[in-house]
Amino acid sequence: AAVPFDANLTAARLAIEGDPVVPMKATLRSRLDAATDILSLEAELTDPEGRARAAGTGQHDLTTGDGGLDLVLDPVRFRRRGLQPKDVVPALAGLPLACVDGRMEGSGRIAWGSAAETSLGLRLRNAAFRTPWGRAEAAAAELRLDRFSPLRLPAGQRVRIGRFVLDGEMPPLTDVDARFGWSQAGGVDLQRVALDWTGAKVRVEGGSGRRRPSVLKIE
Repeated sequence: AAVPFDANLTAARLAIEGDPVVPMKATLRSRLDAATDILSLEAELTDPEGRARAAGTGQHDLTTGDGGLDLVLDPVRFRRRGLQPKDVVPALAGLPLACVDGRMEGSGRIAWGSAAETSLGLRLRNAAFRTPWGRAEAAAAELRLDRFSPLRLPAGQRVRIGRFVLDGEMPPLTDVDARFGWSQAGGVDLQRVALDWTGAKVRVEGGSGRRRPSVLKIE
């Protein structure tokens, strides 16, 4: 028979892949099937100030220790001097981004046990942000995390930027379209970037790593 029980808890610290994460409020509802020892899970996570929310459903096998949650992040509005991506997904603190303004949605899966995996997709729209190299405007991004600790975004990430204002006196770049991967250990792994610079079409292929020289094309 299925045995219902509810648990409301507040975690002082949550850990994903062994590393501590900022305090989060978690509400968990579970139903146990005594015949199979399977827990059906419904979870809700919010940041400490209630500015962002994720809901999840999944299962946990009490016999094997295997389980997982499928998560959906409610749309979040970032503001340059307010809520930032790292406040919602703490692992993103490692990315070279600051003063983010825009809207983000996301979904993914976290599994544990013998089939452990991390897969979180994030979509950023109508965004502006600063990087160590300059300021991006009218940007959109499709990002996927497959590891939280250390943070990793595998090859295939895509960022499009309508206008990128370089630090200094150089003219801005426009219509930037970049494909890349990124990790805390290795930094940016560039696959391709195309852009317009003062009317010239510029394209760069590869170039990350000591054994991968870049190919530059200008039209």
